[in-house]
Formats: sequence, C-alpha cells, structure tokens
Amino acid sequence: MARRRERPDSALIELIEAVCAQGMIEHLLLGGDVARRSQTVGYGDMPGMAYLPNRFLPRLRTRLGLNVVRWILLDAPAGVLAGAPTGRKAPRGAR
Repeated sequence: MARRRERPDSALIELIEAVCAQGMIEHLLLGGDVARRSQTVGYGDMPGMAYLPNRFLPRLRTRLGLNVVRWILLDAPAGVLAGAPTGRKAPRGAR
C-alpha cells in the first residue's frame, strides 16, 4: 500500500476491490511500511502501526466484508510465509 500522501485510502480500497472482482484475490498480499519515527504511534499517532487496524481495515471491511478481509489478512500471508498456498479457497464474494 502506498502511504496516504501518495494515494488516498479510497483509491487503494478501490484497487483491492477490483482485484477481488477479477477473481485474483489469491494474488493479493497487503503490506505496509513505517520507516520514520514520525510515523509511529509513540511519535505522533497516525499514521503508524495503529493506522492499519484503526483506520484502513474498518473501511476495507465495510466495502468487502469481514470474511474477505479475514482471508486477505490471515490466509494469504500464511500461505506466503509457509512457502506454499494454504490450500483454502477464497471466501464466496471474493471472486
């Protein structure tokens, strides 16, 4: 995901939704970067480590639903970290 100053959340959410609509959710993996002290909660609140769960994910859940977001956040990374697909299909509505 690009930092907010580069793209608004709405643009990123639309891109994620488009990937899901094309049936390509299995190829989607979210990531983030907090590289500066000013971006961490302890040095200035949002954005930072809390930005994803407190601001971005609620908007994504509203748009795609809890099951799809859970799949994107848990199953997709588990497959990547295991070095192989999880074997689980994406939830209905994500394809």
